[in-house]
Amino acid sequence: MLVAAIMETVSNLKYPVKLKAFDKMGFVYELKTFFEKEKLL
Repeated sequence: MLVAAIMETVSNLKYPVKLKAFDKMGFVYELKTFFEKEKLL
């Protein structure tokens, strides 16, 4: 997913490496929840 790749890059710039995986999964979860709410997924 392009958006996830962009957000991962942003996370790499903003946050320590040890938090990268958590931030990425959190973002993916939020995005999935949003799409489900909007009935797009």
